[in-house]
Amino acid sequence: MPHLALADFQRRHPQGHLVSAVIMPPRSRPHLHRLRVMMNDLMAQHCGERPFATALVWHEGLAELRCCFAHQADADLVAGLVGASAAPPPDGWSSHRSFELGAHDEVKLAGLLSSEPGDAP
Repeated sequence: MPHLALADFQRRHPQGHLVSAVIMPPRSRPHLHRLRVMMNDLMAQHCGERPFATALVWHEGLAELRCCFAHQADADLVAGLVGASAAPPPDGWSSHRSFELGAHDEVKLAGLLSSEPGDAP
């Protein structure tokens, strides 16, 4: 299965590629969960059978949605879709792109999702 828990992903792909979304303004936990599900769906549409992971983490008091990829091409594609910019990679990551995920971006993200599982927009 391509979707992995973050700890399993990091163990299997120690030099993965990271695309992180700083979620602004702060959201409720159920809302954060919905955002994570949306990103999982987007990644599943574009990564095929290649491994990926997502996780919600708190960094400097802000919620951050971490999207992790085994293949740089997948990270590049998703980073382009969400408008992420280059950022310094945290320890253990080969590359990093980051973006702010606000209300307008949520609408854009929802529009990128296909209506049928496995369909690319």
